[in-house]
Amino acid sequence: MYTTAEIDKAKTVFFNNVSHEFRTPLTLMLGPLEEAIVGGSKSLQGDSLQIVYRNCTRLLKLVNTLLDFSRAEAGRIEASFTATNLFEFTKYLASNFSSAVRGAGLKYVITGENLTEPVYVDPEMWEKIVLNLISNALKFTFEGEIGVHVRQVGGHAELIVKDTGTGIPAQEIPNLFKRFHRVQGAKSRSYEGSGIGLALVNDLSKLNGGTIEVKSEMGVGTEFTVRVPMGTNHLPKEQINMAAHSYSSSRRIAAYTSEAASWTGPKHLEEIEPIIQNSLSSAKIIVVDDNSDMRQYLKGILSPRWQVKMVSNGIAALEAVRQEIPDLILSDVMMPEMNGFQLLAALRKDKMTNKIPIILLSARAGEEATVEGLASGADDYLVKPFSARELVARVNTHLTMGGLRREISEQQTKLIHSLKMSALGEMAGGIAHEINNPLAIIAMRTGQLKELVVSDEFNQQTAVNWAEKIEATVERITKIIKGLRAFAREAEHDPYFKSSVKTIIDDTLSLCTEKFKVHGIEIVFGECSSKLFIDCRATQICQVLLNLLNNAHDAVKNCPEKWVKIEVVEDVDTVEISVTDSGTGMTSELRDKVMMPFFTTKEIGKGMGLGLSISKGIIESHHGKIEIDSKCINTRFFIVLPKAQVVKAVA
Repeated sequence: MYTTAEIDKAKTVFFNNVSHEFRTPLTLMLGPLEEAIVGGSKSLQGDSLQIVYRNCTRLLKLVNTLLDFSRAEAGRIEASFTATNLFEFTKYLASNFSSAVRGAGLKYVITGENLTEPVYVDPEMWEKIVLNLISNALKFTFEGEIGVHVRQVGGHAELIVKDTGTGIPAQEIPNLFKRFHRVQGAKSRSYEGSGIGLALVNDLSKLNGGTIEVKSEMGVGTEFTVRVPMGTNHLPKEQINMAAHSYSSSRRIAAYTSEAASWTGPKHLEEIEPIIQNSLSSAKIIVVDDNSDMRQYLKGILSPRWQVKMVSNGIAALEAVRQEIPDLILSDVMMPEMNGFQLLAALRKDKMTNKIPIILLSARAGEEATVEGLASGADDYLVKPFSARELVARVNTHLTMGGLRREISEQQTKLIHSLKMSALGEMAGGIAHEINNPLAIIAMRTGQLKELVVSDEFNQQTAVNWAEKIEATVERITKIIKGLRAFAREAEHDPYFKSSVKTIIDDTLSLCTEKFKVHGIEIVFGECSSKLFIDCRATQICQVLLNLLNNAHDAVKNCPEKWVKIEVVEDVDTVEISVTDSGTGMTSELRDKVMMPFFTTKEIGKGMGLGLSISKGIIESHHGKIEIDSKCINTRFFIVLPKAQVVKAVA
């Protein structure tokens, strides 16, 4: 028995499914009818007329199924049991699926035997039992075969429908014949279904005095067995009809078989139909829908205007996108294997596809459903049924917006390239300025060395010391030049190396110590372990620190209190390097702008305002961050970088 909570949940699932089931055929009926009204009655012919007819039939099947189920649940079905050649009748019903089953590439076997006596069943009920079970088998079978067999076992007749399909999880079998129950996550040819088909088959089997059983194994297949007693002893006498049974030619068979035929066809990449070319636009659209009539309807609307490719589920859509990036994707939400939301998530995660405009089609109406669709990352959300003109208008809007986004993106790429070139000039100018300091030291030390060599107080050790200092200064200049050349060839493609934080800071300080001394600025460098490493391009990190130190120098050189402090704080996975100066600090407005490209507080000609923005780009390319400490009364920049990966030695 169901609990109240289970009943409420089952009702919610049921109404969601039924909403989808009704809205799709209604869309396929209303759309062509609207076009016929606008364009004149002659426009409703050929394929459009076939689509309307098939979906009218499908809608009638849905309504009849719901009514049958409702009447069975309420005990209001009045059966009329007729003597029936069960094998011949079943073979006739099953043969109607031959085209759909073989069209799916499956083997179809119908076998049986004429029983020793007629079986009394309600023909209409038996028809629904057979049609539902075969339709169900085709829906979940992708390779192998479907078999239909009728036999006599003792005093019972048995109908066996067996497939080599996906199978049913063992934990789902006890719930299989419960009303509204659907196996979640099952691979199938279509999402379509109300969740009451097997519950109805169970009820109809019981009304014929019989039973239904199921055996299934995941990945192997499923076997349903309907067993009904021979004779009439088990039936109410007033419901036995002695007239001969004649075969049905009702629309019910066509409704089941045409729906089944719409599921069949090649899978995945073979399912992708060729792009339909046109002369109006080069825009490419991928249409994703598991309903073949809906795909054909959407193709008819879109292909006169754009290039259209059609696939039947999310997996096939991803494969199509890998072949060629489209300009827009139009996708149904409720589909087998990969639904619209899952497709959307997969596309948004990939940087190559996360900008593609995506419009979702859904049977779920209402503000909540629309909000859910847009919140998931869709560009638009269109509820069935919709008009062709509305669809065209929305597709056109998003294609236009997508084109604008691409144009802006191209302009941004050009701007970034321009910034890099400007940045290169600025960085070259800044570094050239910094080279002047060590060059001055070299000139000074060289002159002193000359004087020492020719003087009467020549000391060999002193000469060696000065020569070593000159050599070290030359090496530092060489590093700067290498860094500049690396930046010019877009060094972001160069590899990272394990580098000592202390060495990077020491090298940077050696380039600017003399400059700071000239203005009487004290540089305070705290403790830093020589065993603390980061994976980086060391010359670029030196450039960032040099930029911060130069800014600090300019900020404090005219202050009464002159100091700059460098601190290193080690965390579990990161290293923080901070540069704090004794200046007057920054306003909140200035902090918000200072790392923007071209923003500068310097006089015209003294700087282009690219130093900090370039530094920010360098640090972010190292998967780190550079920020200004808003709580510090002075100015404190801090850089956070990942620590180098530690490789443990193997004993």
